[in-house]
Amino acid sequence: MDNQLEAYNRARKDEIARSAPAFVQDVSDSLILQQNWGDLLSAAPLSLSLLGACQIAASSPKAASVILEPPQGGFKYLKYKTLQANLTQLGNFGRSSFLEAERRMDKLMMHAKYMFGSRGVANEIISLLCDEEAAKKGLHVQMLTLKKGADDCAKDAKAIEMKFEQWLEMAYELEETAEDNAGDYAGKEKETDILKEIEAIKLNEAEKIKNEREKIVGNMQKVLDTTEEAFKQASKNIPTGWNGLALHIVKGYNETIMSGMNGCTQALKSVFGVVAETGRESAGTQKPPVHPDANDPAFHRAGELCVILSTLVQILTGGEDGGLDLDTIMNFKQTSDSQPTGLTFCRTSLKLMMDQTGLNPTTWHLAGAPSKTLQNVIRESLRIIGNVSSAVERFRNLKAKEIDQHQIKEWQSRASKAYEQALALKARGAMMPGSGSGGGVPFLDPDMLPKPTKSDSSASAFLSDAVNNLKISQSALKAAGDNYSTSTDKFLESTAKFHDIQNQLDKLNAQKATFVGALSPPPGEIRGVLRASIRALSDLKAQISAILQFFQGVSAMVEFVVENPCKRLLDTLHSGIEGEGHQIAGISYTEFQKQTLLTSTLMVRGYFSVVFDIAKVYTEVSRKHIMPGMNLMDRLGLTDPADPDYATELERKKIALRDYSSKAMADIQELAGRRQFELKARLSQKIEKIADTTKFLPPTPQTQVIKDAIAEEKRVDEENIAKKPSSMAASERLLMPDIDDDSSTLWS
Repeated sequence: MDNQLEAYNRARKDEIARSAPAFVQDVSDSLILQQNWGDLLSAAPLSLSLLGACQIAASSPKAASVILEPPQGGFKYLKYKTLQANLTQLGNFGRSSFLEAERRMDKLMMHAKYMFGSRGVANEIISLLCDEEAAKKGLHVQMLTLKKGADDCAKDAKAIEMKFEQWLEMAYELEETAEDNAGDYAGKEKETDILKEIEAIKLNEAEKIKNEREKIVGNMQKVLDTTEEAFKQASKNIPTGWNGLALHIVKGYNETIMSGMNGCTQALKSVFGVVAETGRESAGTQKPPVHPDANDPAFHRAGELCVILSTLVQILTGGEDGGLDLDTIMNFKQTSDSQPTGLTFCRTSLKLMMDQTGLNPTTWHLAGAPSKTLQNVIRESLRIIGNVSSAVERFRNLKAKEIDQHQIKEWQSRASKAYEQALALKARGAMMPGSGSGGGVPFLDPDMLPKPTKSDSSASAFLSDAVNNLKISQSALKAAGDNYSTSTDKFLESTAKFHDIQNQLDKLNAQKATFVGALSPPPGEIRGVLRASIRALSDLKAQISAILQFFQGVSAMVEFVVENPCKRLLDTLHSGIEGEGHQIAGISYTEFQKQTLLTSTLMVRGYFSVVFDIAKVYTEVSRKHIMPGMNLMDRLGLTDPADPDYATELERKKIALRDYSSKAMADIQELAGRRQFELKARLSQKIEKIADTTKFLPPTPQTQVIKDAIAEEKRVDEENIAKKPSSMAASERLLMPDIDDDSSTLWS
């Protein structure tokens, strides 16, 4: 028992020592692993390189004087009737778009610094949580400040997206008008029809996003409702002195809130990116593959379920010679409500969870395989408790001489299997974005947490679950690091195709370039470059939209925090009615609400760390590469075909464009590799730290189950990475080969 108490103390010390900065870093890292900013950074140089090539190609003596007839109803974006003039307009609008993006990204960095610096809003909120009287006066004001900052960030991201949306539509209009004039379409009405269809899509999508946001905030509220209800019920059913169980179940409730906020925030992403079948040659706005069960609510409750089932396994195996813990079970129906048993806690908690996760319309919607697994595990666990209770009742009433050992072994086996299934769900959830790789949440005041005692019957269950949590975190961190390497390697492999694109552009003979060629359907060098440019612009806009999705999710998360955890805590502080009415081993309902708000605030802080990181890297790349690229592109279209040195000047500009593009992409590749190294080093340190902790703790039999679950999630992630579309490959596919003879069909 002394050795067990020593291990118990070591595990407890590790859990309560969890710091806020470590938690925030883990959340941020798990988001960065899924939010590949490299695609955003590489899309800009690719777009500029292709648009620059368009400028060069359009300076062809045979193409520069082409007149474009506006579509029916006139141009929406374009101002001129020549291809070259409109390409110049397109470039100018691109400059405006990139300048707007840089300015707004600067603002995003300032917002993040203001809200989450050493004297920022987040730290003010945490300070107020430690002073109830001050919280009554200042907490709501600080939370409103946080909400305003998050909303402002979402507005800035929306402004960037709208600017790039207009730029993309301008490029589409140019391509489609030019092709209409070249006879590539049956009629000029197609352009007008497409634009009308796009406007209708935008209106429908905006309404859908608004409705889905309200639904998602409501779902977060349901997560909070179920967790608070579970806390109140557990306060009545946890046996006295079971401090290990008390600490772990409170931690589990906070992990449920954390996971629920993550899942609901990620769900908002699935609403964006509606694409109509307009017939356009772009897949840039297509959504990348997503995990089929990414938002399944079973992952939210897995942590709680593991605590309950580890307790059940301990009750069934904690007795003499590894048998039933009869000291706990024999009092099953004799104890009063004020003196519950461990089996009472397990039974009531599982029944409540079953009610909360049922198919009742007022509860969470459950449809995926993880939810079905969750419900099956709960049902099986309740059957085991029923079997044990009936057998003990017969034994206590002398209706049976003993409890059949074969039955006991069967119950133990079934309970262990149920616990393993719950652990597998928790392990899979640790791989989801924003999960912090299962690292757990920090506590507001560790000194107030229940202390270990020698008579704590839940010590073994606490130890088992604590060790398994560390194993989950260790395995999740390693798998996440491997997946990040795979994702970065694919990004570097994709950007390597940029050299192939450059080689094709170098072969473009601008003096003979046409928009359409002699073949049917006519290819044409300029058309190919323009289409590739639009494909690259479309991917760039898709990356900007992904940032907007991220901010919309953060904004919805903050709205939930302000309207629910914060408001409910203030209601309790002002009324004092429920605050002390429910306690778990000295942890009052008020303290639990404070802990909930702390977890929520740190979650937002973790998300904003990613905001700051993306904005900072983008502005650096913008100033170093994007703006110089725009300046270069302005000069590319100024070549005069009548100039005697036209050919020499054209070649010089092609070399300048190639040098710029190659250097920009090489720098981004180097940046991606450096960031990969930094993140991998950080993950390795965490893995080593966990290994140092677990070597002093007793092993558990569930290690392989955890590794298998993580491996399955890793496989799904690897498949999604492999399926992710490559903008470089698509742009290369759209480029047309050079035409060296004079027999091509030119503009009329």
